[in-house]
Amino acid sequence: MPEISPSDQALIAGCLEGRKDSWDIFVDRFSRLVYWGIHKTLDASSYRGRTDLTRDIFQEFFTRLLERRELENLRSCDKVRK
Repeated sequence: MPEISPSDQALIAGCLEGRKDSWDIFVDRFSRLVYWGIHKTLDASSYRGRTDLTRDIFQEFFTRLLERRELENLRSCDKVRK
């Protein structure tokens, strides 16, 4: 998993400040990882092959990051995976 570099920490800070440019970069940078994780999890369940569900969860994941201010937890952690 990618470690949070100082640039990632600055990116997260920008997201927390409500900067759309930071959010767009954050989503672009981590969307493949998030999509892969969702897909891998669903493949191991009875929901295998449900691309519609994968897309819905993907959208919900990023929405909840914003709504619940979960990015605050990433600001000081050493790995994105946490």
